[in-house]
Amino acid sequence: MSYATSFEPAVGTTYQGTPFTPLTGHQYEVGVKYRPNNSDSLFTVAFFDLTQENVLVTDDNAPVFGYQVQQGKIHSQGLELEARAHLTPALTMLASYTYTRARVKETTDPASLNKQVPLQPKHQAALWVDYPFTSYSLNLYREVFHPAMSLVSQVTPSPFVSRPFSPTPIEPEISFGEILTLATKAAQEKNWDRPPGGIFYARDLGFYSVAYFHEDAEDGNGMEIANMYFDGKDAAYLGEHLPWHGTAADVFTQLQFPLHSGRILGLPGRILMSVMGLVVAMLSVTGIIIWARKRRARKLAVG
Repeated sequence: MSYATSFEPAVGTTYQGTPFTPLTGHQYEVGVKYRPNNSDSLFTVAFFDLTQENVLVTDDNAPVFGYQVQQGKIHSQGLELEARAHLTPALTMLASYTYTRARVKETTDPASLNKQVPLQPKHQAALWVDYPFTSYSLNLYREVFHPAMSLVSQVTPSPFVSRPFSPTPIEPEISFGEILTLATKAAQEKNWDRPPGGIFYARDLGFYSVAYFHEDAEDGNGMEIANMYFDGKDAAYLGEHLPWHGTAADVFTQLQFPLHSGRILGLPGRILMSVMGLVVAMLSVTGIIIWARKRRARKLAVG
């Protein structure tokens, strides 16, 4: 249960030039929150009763149309329902419903007295489903993304998923040079036009990952790099990753980094993602500015 009062500065003056006083309000609210045991889901129910005074209404006595006076009063009562549920470790659903009975209690317009406030809907509902594909694919691929994708389509397993983690580093018995020679020959047999451009050894999984790409791949759409995987103990071939090849789930997985980074659209995509990052930072700054202005306006209204 809670009780709150509020006031909001009103900008402007009456026809006579009298400045408006702040809009005031008081609200009672009672609600219940429920979280099931061993669950991150949350369900809430709340009832509210809100009264707003000094609401601006049309001044019918002013000789010029467009002026307002503070003779309005609005009384609102309603119900709010909200549910946040984790349907799977990666899938979150948020549903809400609000019923609002907002009646005009004081006004200069007799026709609107005790009627629903204009533009205030009685019923509002929303449903959000959240699955952060790119974040999970880049940070929790083995733990979350791969199992989730396997539910809807066949995913070609890679050594990053199929091989068990080792608590201690696995030292390779095959050198980087030997792997490079083997990888070059394997690419020629498969008619790959990309040359080997990088080699990575996963010490906790015990295999080599060889990347194939052209020198200008950095300027592309993020789908230019192919990979082959070889065992670090006996150089056995463990699989490959070839852009735009494989099942539907494979191609969708390959697209995650290009989508996340904006590379899928080339240079314009990268610029767009950079601008979006700046916009997010600017929203934080503008939020502080708006708060500071409202705080200053409240002080001026009180003074």
